[in-house]
Amino acid sequence: MRSDLRLEDLGKSKRVDAKLMNVKIPTELSDKIDRVARELGCSKTALIIALFNEGLDAAAEQLRGMKKPKAPVVPAGKRCSVSGCERQRTAKGLCQNHYQAARRRK
Repeated sequence: MRSDLRLEDLGKSKRVDAKLMNVKIPTELSDKIDRVARELGCSKTALIIALFNEGLDAAAEQLRGMKKPKAPVVPAGKRCSVSGCERQRTAKGLCQNHYQAARRRK
């Protein structure tokens, strides 16, 4: 099975190494995959790889140029009192992580 398989390549594929991926899908989706694979005369595995590749290409195209959202900045008066921690304080001047750590130490 070729890892770069596309829908137009179905039926002409060669074998390559593959890994098993166990995924639960709705029954009706499985039935549709079976039907389309039969109509195209290819294996379900080849069809799914081709669909993944087509979908991944479309997603990569949509994400091109997008920037990662900036993390919200917590105002200085609401930050954890532990030096270097930028998280918002929750209780006793500490963020949730440092507060829980202090409780465990007791």
